[in-house]
Amino acid sequence: MLVFLQTIAKEAYRGRVVGFYFALMASIALGFIIGGFIAEYIGIKPTVYIAMASLLLIHGLALLSNKFRNLNLSNIESY
Repeated sequence: MLVFLQTIAKEAYRGRVVGFYFALMASIALGFIIGGFIAEYIGIKPTVYIAMASLLLIHGLALLSNKFRNLNLSNIESY
């Protein structure tokens, strides 16, 4: 994924794209910590249900986006 991001990003934005990618990877660990704290207080099942509902909502919004549906990764002009 990192190599793909470096090849599709324009030269001026390449450092920003890679930095954003690594920031997202760090936020995954932060999500695990927050999820653990939430699970301590409300339990495992409600925490998993909240996580699943959040992911469904985020993916549903992305799929309804016109810009996302028009994205064509084989054509660099589409992004």
